[in-house]
Formats: sequence, structure tokens, C-alpha cells
Amino acid sequence: MARKLWVVREIAYQYNDNYYYLNSPGGIHDVYDDEADALIAMWEMEVERFRKMHLGDYEFFHGAGDDHHQTMRKRLDSYLKEALGETIFEEITGRDDLFVPKRIYLPKWLTDDQILEIRELTGIKFFDVYEFEDEAVFYGIWLRQDSDFLKEDMGKYGSSIYFFSSYDVALNEAKKRARWVIDFLHPRWRGEIGTLTNQPSVLKTLIEMSESLIYDEKKKMLQFFWRHPSFGDDLVALNSLLIEPIFEIRPISLEDAQQIPHLPFTLQ
Repeated sequence: MARKLWVVREIAYQYNDNYYYLNSPGGIHDVYDDEADALIAMWEMEVERFRKMHLGDYEFFHGAGDDHHQTMRKRLDSYLKEALGETIFEEITGRDDLFVPKRIYLPKWLTDDQILEIRELTGIKFFDVYEFEDEAVFYGIWLRQDSDFLKEDMGKYGSSIYFFSSYDVALNEAKKRARWVIDFLHPRWRGEIGTLTNQPSVLKTLIEMSESLIYDEKKKMLQFFWRHPSFGDDLVALNSLLIEPIFEIRPISLEDAQQIPHLPFTLQ
């Protein structure tokens, strides 16, 4: 019978001078060989963190985000009025939206179950549980030009490698963080198409179909439009064709992942 492990990770938020926003999964808090023990520990920490948080300091309660955030704020507003007969929200002048003022906490008389319901409605979480079978293996984005993993580097506060729960999640994160994955000025982008890849016809087709990649025939140079929405997907496709890939998705053992500090993920 396969051995299972449950890893509790802290979620990392950063501050942008207005509110805290989700950065990434952060450091490992603990490892369990029993699912119930892992969940109990996580729920206890989650409830405690919710009770201590200044609501208006977080993106969801600040009145920021997209239409989904706006819809869920209204849904939570209705839930609080129904459950408590009152709400913590105020209306934003001139907008059909809500926010929570600074220095406001959740009402003390909310039960733990009600707080966990608020967790579901807001999508805010401070801890999460990851299940692994046989062994816990994480994955990072290895940058060939740096000979190191993609990381959050906070100078005197240290650095932390981004690490993810599966190969596919790490690859998807490479797409999201594409502008930090690639060195745009690297000399590898200069030269004939045939010097960049062993599949020149496929690369030419990718460039022709892409709106974020272009090959300058005069300069013999591959160029990038990283602001284009398709850049992340195009970069991953390009990476798979290059003789010298830009990045690799590499495994990180549980033991190594446990040594990655949480703090640099949370600073700004």
C-alpha cells in the first residue's frame, strides 16, 4: 500500500502600498502522515489568522480586484447580514461596490464554522494542504542563464525559491511569470533560425502564428513583446523548440523544500 503524506504550506502575501495581494504558495509549515491531523492543524491556524487580520488591508476587502471580487463581496455582505444582522462593509461612493475600512476585524462572536464559510466566500486562505503519494516532491523553474531556480530575492532579508506542488503547476507558473523567466538581451536570440533550433520549420510556424514573437530578418534576431497576453504560452512553446532552453522544470525534494524560508515571499 502506498504511503501518503500531507504537507501544510503557508500562503504568501505581499503589500503594494495599498493592500496585501496573493503572491504564491510560501514555506512549508509542517508534514503529516495522517490527513485528519493535517486538516485539523490547518483549520486551527486558519481561524486564528482570520480573527487577527485587519480586513481592509487585503485586496478582497479593500474594494480592489475584478468583477468576480465585486460579486463575492456582495455575496459576503448578504451572508453577514443574514448570519449576524449586520455587516462590516461600506459602499464605495460613485461605484456599485463595497469595501471594508482600515483597522476593522471580523466580529468576535463569529463561530469557527462561520469564519471558514467566509474563507470560502472570499477565496482568502493563509494555509493549504497538499497530498502526496509515496513521496512529496515539489517542482521549481530552473533558469539556465542564472544556473539557479526562479526565486523571490529580498536582499538583506534573503531569498526564497518558488516551488510548486506538481510539474504542471510549475509550468503554468512559468507562463504567468514569463517576463521574469527570460533574459531578453541574452545573445542566444541572435543568429539564423537554424542556430536556435533543430526544428526550424516548426519555429518559423510558431513565430508566424504568434503575436508576441517576431524574428527580425535584417538583424537576425528573435524579439519579444512581453506585454502581449499570449507571451507566456508562446514562451513555453518556444522553450520546447530551442537547442538551449531558457528554463527547465526541475524536481525539489521535500527535505530541500523544507529549508526554503517563508519570509522573503511576504515582503515587498
